[in-house]
Amino acid sequence: MQTLADAIAAVLRIPGEALREWMMMIPLWVARGLFLLYYTILLVWVLTMKKSEVVGTLEGRTKPLNLRPYAAGAILLQILIYYIF
Repeated sequence: MQTLADAIAAVLRIPGEALREWMMMIPLWVARGLFLLYYTILLVWVLTMKKSEVVGTLEGRTKPLNLRPYAAGAILLQILIYYIF
């Protein structure tokens, strides 16, 4: 069984090393920018959703709850954390 695992690892080592080299060519600021762009697009999507999609009811609560501010706040906090660190 160990020889089979070693053979699979040897075969996958070549494309794995090539993929690693390609990823190392990407500057860190570009990767960070793309990561922050993803969360920014997600924030815009949450803010532009229809009201019927973000409002719901909870058990024991008669008034509907709007989840948009909570989702937007969580995404903004993630953007802030990833921007700083």
